Amino acid sequence: MRGAIQIAKFFDIPVRLHWSFFLLFVYVAYMSQRQGDTWNDTGWSFLFMLAIFGCVVLHEFGHALMARRYGVDTKDIILSPIGGIARLYRLPELPGQELMVAIAGPMVNILIAAILGPFSWWTAPDELGQLFRLFTGGTLAPGTESASFLPYFIPALFLLNITLAVFNLLPAFPMDGGRVLRALLSFRFSRLIATRIASRIGQVMSLLLAGYGLQEGNIVTALIGAFIFFMASQEYRQAKMDDTLRAGKVEDIREPLFTRLYLTDPITHVLEIAQTGQEKHFLVFQEDGAWAGVMHGAKLGNIAKDPALRQSIVLDHYTPVWTGLTPHDSLKTAFERMYQAGTPILPVFSGVEIVGTVSMEALQKVLKARPHKRRLFQP
Repeated sequence: MRGAIQIAKFFDIPVRLHWSFFLLFVYVAYMSQRQGDTWNDTGWSFLFMLAIFGCVVLHEFGHALMARRYGVDTKDIILSPIGGIARLYRLPELPGQELMVAIAGPMVNILIAAILGPFSWWTAPDELGQLFRLFTGGTLAPGTESASFLPYFIPALFLLNITLAVFNLLPAFPMDGGRVLRALLSFRFSRLIATRIASRIGQVMSLLLAGYGLQEGNIVTALIGAFIFFMASQEYRQAKMDDTLRAGKVEDIREPLFTRLYLTDPITHVLEIAQTGQEKHFLVFQEDGAWAGVMHGAKLGNIAKDPALRQSIVLDHYTPVWTGLTPHDSLKTAFERMYQAGTPILPVFSGVEIVGTVSMEALQKVLKARPHKRRLFQP
């Protein structure tokens, strides 16, 4: 994701921070000072916010490590002001596996709460009771407030982890509960039908949430409802795309004719070929004929604008790629491997021989040509 910087790496999974995350500090500082808090209180607010996002990271690692058990790798975990997301290279399609991956995140929050709860009860029972009354819509009795933020730190973190678990289990995309619902429905229906039912339920919930936010004058709640509505629609579109790609085979769109570039070819030669417009991306080979990687068309466009780079060779600009396809692979497999390898084209192997290529453009043409199905239950 653009604008995200890596801040850590655990279990070979990068943790990245989106630049907009820092806007939270500005907002928290503004609200804290507006309420007349001291800078010491503001500092505690910063620390508490970081603790919350630490729990969010653990939540996302719950998803990522459970997915790894089923052979699904995670590209990275990204934190933004609205939360975190573990970007899996693909989602498990077996209902039981998707159920376990979806529920793993909230279970981490419940585990954290199970650890913090007894500690809060033992060390700060009064503060825990006060916060519980606030969380359940009550008010504090006069004179019961603590003068320090510190006693509230662990109890508040305990209650917020419970809130995170409950909120994420709401049956609406993009929350984990939406995926749990889809997984349960998939035991009875096809994945596409299950996704459509789950997305419609999510949209109804999002409209109720947005309506409640508008009624109460809470713009943030209304925006969250609108976001959930959009993501539920997006999830169904993704499911339709997966369904279309799963039905096709690589052989259906394989391009048997392709240009072979070699590592020592001058870039000027490649640019001349690209100008014909017949190919956007190219396979690159070593001098002995072994496949080495890919030359991206986007790179060629940048190179063409720089006279100095035009004097270089393919070796200086190609992208090494080590995965390919077979004619019998599904188009969904092709899409996933291109995404994972970060390449817009892959070779098609028949044994050890390359018999053609499949490009992202060819996959997009398949998606654009798919028929529109509007019925909820399809045979």
